[in-house]
Formats: sequence, C-alpha cells, structure tokens
Amino acid sequence: MARPKLLILGGTGFVGTYVRRELEVDHDVETTSTTGAGATHAFDITRPEHHALVTGGGHDAIVNCSVRLTGTLGELYDVNVRGLAQLVLALRDAPLHLIQVSSFSGTLANRNATDYGLTKFLGDELVAHAGDGRHALRAASLRFGQIFDVAGQSKSSQPGLHQWAAELRAGNPVKVFGAAGKRSYLPVLVAARAIRRALARQLTGVHDVVAPDAYTPLELASLLAAAAGHDDTKLVVDPHARAFDYAIPTCSPEFQAWIVEQDGCPSAFRAMVNHG
Repeated sequence: MARPKLLILGGTGFVGTYVRRELEVDHDVETTSTTGAGATHAFDITRPEHHALVTGGGHDAIVNCSVRLTGTLGELYDVNVRGLAQLVLALRDAPLHLIQVSSFSGTLANRNATDYGLTKFLGDELVAHAGDGRHALRAASLRFGQIFDVAGQSKSSQPGLHQWAAELRAGNPVKVFGAAGKRSYLPVLVAARAIRRALARQLTGVHDVVAPDAYTPLELASLLAAAAGHDDTKLVVDPHARAFDYAIPTCSPEFQAWIVEQDGCPSAFRAMVNHG
C-alpha cells in the first residue's frame, strides 16, 4: 500500500521540523521554506505563482506551519491572512486535507489583544469556511498555547522560559512577573502528535488543543526551580512587572481525553532544566 504523500509548508521551522519527524515514519514527506534552504521546495505563501506546487504535487495532505509572528499589521496580514486566503482558494477544489497550525491568540476572546492575534483569528475563519463541505477540500485549524521544546529550538518564541531554565540550572536567581494570569504550555512533541491525530481522523473545522494544566509565571518558575533542586528563594518577584495575559479556551472534544494521556508539561519542564 502506498504511503500518503504529505507536504509541510514551513517544514524547516521550529514546529514544522518536529511535525516532519513525527510523520515521516509513515508518510512520504516533502517540506518547504521561503528560499528552499534545507527543504524539498522553495515556497512563499504570499506569491500566488508558487501555489502550483500545492495544487499539482499529488499530495494527500498539507500541513501549513508557515506563519509571521512579528511585524506591522500589514506584514502580518500579508502572510497570516492574504497568503492563507490565496492558498485556500487554490486548494478548495482539491480532494486533499489541509491542517493549519494556529494559536490561542486567534480565539474570539483574544483576537483584539494583538495584531498577530487578529490575523490568526481571520486565518482560522478562512480555514473554517474552506472546510465547510461545499468544496472538495477538507480543512482544519488546530490552535495551540505556548509551544516549547527541551532542546532549545523554541528559544526565539519562548525566550523567558528558556532563560529561566538556564539561570536556575546555573544556580542563579530569576526575576518573575508578580502580576499575571495563567498560561497554557504544550511540548512541541505533543503538538506534532495532535497534528497526526487530526490527519488520521480527517478533522475539519477549528479545534483548540489545551493541556490539562496552566501556570502563572510564579507557578511555572517554582516548578522549574524545584526541578533544578532549588527552593523558591531563587525567585525574585517583581510586583510591578506584568506579563501579557490571554484567555485559555476549553479543549475541543476531539482532544479532551487524548491530551490527558500524553506526556505533560511537568516532565518536559524538568528535562529542560536538567538537560538544557
């Protein structure tokens, strides 16, 4: 039996790399990067002339990990909304499965907090519309919280978490936000397995993949300190500093029981502190 053919857009990035490793064991995986460096193909989601790759490549499924995290509203819109809209338009009559990797920033409760969140919300709406059954394309958007890894590839997206772990590993004190709400974290390996689950179950629509536990910055720092063999005297609380808060959604029914069975954040946090 032929192995499914999978294309990962942004497959050389942080999340895309882990998705490739998770799925290449039983899929024929091709990847893209904007320039083609380190990937099977060059692909820029903002350039419609590149979309022949996704429509004529004979793929069974596409996972879109390409994203713009920072920049002006216009720059974010070009990638996260306009580029995605062009991709969906090119694919809507194709009998394949599209998985969009998204963020809690794009939920209804969080969409107006940042320009990034607004563009992710609009992108998720596009995917939901595309996968509503009126066209051949099956499409799903998976929204995640703070995705991180133990090896350090998430340093650019989760700099504070990795800095805390490094300081505590060295026996140094860390400064912690005194005023902040809870945040939801997810090991990137679990996120990659969630994408596998969405592909296997042919999911459509928008799904929130939410870990069972959430942490305030102080709770997270205390957990990291304990993993490093320190007590809370290593934590310096700044009562005036405040982290960005966001609302944590309820885990989607397709993932509620499944997520409880996965290796959780505490073991990954311990590994981060102990092994770097």
